[in-house]
Amino acid sequence: MKPTMAFLSILSLAYLATGCVTQQKYSELEESVSYYKKEAQAVDSLNNTNQELDRVNKELEDLIKEKTYEVEQLTATNINLNKSYREILDKYNGLVAKGDEVLAVSAYEKTSLQNQLSAQQSDLDRQRKTAASMEYELSERDARISQLEYNFDGTPKGYDTPQNDQAKVTGFLYNKRMMIAELKQKLQSAFLGYNSDNISVIDKNGGVAVVFSEALLFPSGNEQVDINGRRSLVQLTDVINARVAELDIRIEGHVNSEAIAERNWDVSTLRAVSVAKVLTAYGIPPERITATGRADYAPVASNTTPQGRAANRRTEIIITPNNEDLNLFLLGGK
Repeated sequence: MKPTMAFLSILSLAYLATGCVTQQKYSELEESVSYYKKEAQAVDSLNNTNQELDRVNKELEDLIKEKTYEVEQLTATNINLNKSYREILDKYNGLVAKGDEVLAVSAYEKTSLQNQLSAQQSDLDRQRKTAASMEYELSERDARISQLEYNFDGTPKGYDTPQNDQAKVTGFLYNKRMMIAELKQKLQSAFLGYNSDNISVIDKNGGVAVVFSEALLFPSGNEQVDINGRRSLVQLTDVINARVAELDIRIEGHVNSEAIAERNWDVSTLRAVSVAKVLTAYGIPPERITATGRADYAPVASNTTPQGRAANRRTEIIITPNNEDLNLFLLGGK
């Protein structure tokens, strides 16, 4: 029994022990005892509540201490992170500054190299034009010498007798060689402005060949000559039209080995025919033209590299002397 309740019990017994009391007094006494019992119970409840509050307060104090320690730890960590961040930021800014320096130097060096390259290219173009001009002058000089040494029909002067047929043949062949040499020089001059990867002029089959890259003549995956290709073919016809009656023109389409073999035949042939149609539209007589597809069977480079495959995708226009007059002579037509 709790102390307060024990005290109330003893008080009740004390009253009873003093002797007989009236019923009224006894009722009053019971009411007092009941009141004090309730008060004692309330005090006990408050004591219990205070004890529980003390326990909760102690737990809260422990929790606050724990969280305060965690906050202190986080604060210390945050200070270290901020310090590391500033160090990294300083290093980054330093690297950016150095990078800007390097880029500025590289840009200057690049500009300088581009200027040097442009100057060298201009000098090379001047040298090529000078060489082409000299070659043209030489061909003109050889032509004048030929006129002095040979008759109008191509036979050497002083050799007009039937016994000198061999000399006449030599005269025919010489004139044709001179014609091709002059034609080559004019073609090189006509295409001076083009990159050699797109157009090149070479000796071939006793004549001269103009080699066009696929990229210059045709859109990707197409067999029809585009506008840029037509411009270059116009320049070719401007050169050969004057003497086209003395020439044979063979157009060869070439591809690399990437596609299916049957498709390669089709593409190379269609492209050769497309070029032939453009040449005839620009005045080349169709009877002077032969168009053929070579598929991938006449490569000029290895098909194992991108550069080699690009070189093999080409169209060659091979210009040779027409030998009908020579054949007629050899057959006795003279």
